[in-house]
Amino acid sequence: MVVVIYSLAGFFGFLAYGNDVQDSITLNLPNDHLGIFVKAVLLFVVYSGFLIQIFPIVAMIWPAIKKKLRNSCGVSTTTKRIVHFAFRYSIVVVVFLLSYAIPRLSDMVPLVGVTAGMLLALVFPSLFHLLIFLPQFECRIGFILDIFLDIFCIVIGMFFVIYGFITNVQHLMH
Repeated sequence: MVVVIYSLAGFFGFLAYGNDVQDSITLNLPNDHLGIFVKAVLLFVVYSGFLIQIFPIVAMIWPAIKKKLRNSCGVSTTTKRIVHFAFRYSIVVVVFLLSYAIPRLSDMVPLVGVTAGMLLALVFPSLFHLLIFLPQFECRIGFILDIFLDIFCIVIGMFFVIYGFITNVQHLMH
């Protein structure tokens, strides 16, 4: 659903502004009442989405921190709560500093796309398939073909990740 919404926004944005469309569609919006309202609604959507995106990071890392706090003697519930909120705020501050350090987000989108996209599309699924089914190895032609395809996808995916990363870093250097 999210892909469809973003695709439609991109399609209609290009349809409305043609080749004059800027990196972010909000830069094309006029500064009248409707344009400011749309920008405010988009700000609210990004703010809400950011909170949802941070939740899995905290859910994955916080139990390890909580376990270390539990093993420490004399850590009160209040201290744990303060550390929990400090951890959440530190994630927000790190993301803010990264966003402030990157002056043009459009330069970073291809870098993130080629690395995360290729890893998620080719490398990780093949690697997980290989790790899950390799212990059940049987000397059958279908199973050997699956292993070959998994290794092929991992190699091709890593090639594209490395090549794309190097190319995008060289582009950022200029």
